[in-house]
Amino acid sequence: AERQLASAEFGADRIARDFSESGMAAAIAAVQHGAITYLEFLRRIMAAGCVGYTVCITGKRALYFGRGGEVHIEKFPGSN
Repeated sequence: AERQLASAEFGADRIARDFSESGMAAAIAAVQHGAITYLEFLRRIMAAGCVGYTVCITGKRALYFGRGGEVHIEKFPGSN
């Protein structure tokens, strides 16, 4: 079981300044394949410069946002 999230681990100072598309793609692929936990996924997307994300269930996609307005759109596996 994963431990509780400590708020200190998720402060703005822990998020990379630059947004990395390749870092985002790698973290998403790893969590989708069950290679990492959700907690590790959060750490990796923060290291890739993600400041937050939104999931659109009916739209079958997740949108990941960077500090400078960058957006990485990830379609749900198997969606068109």
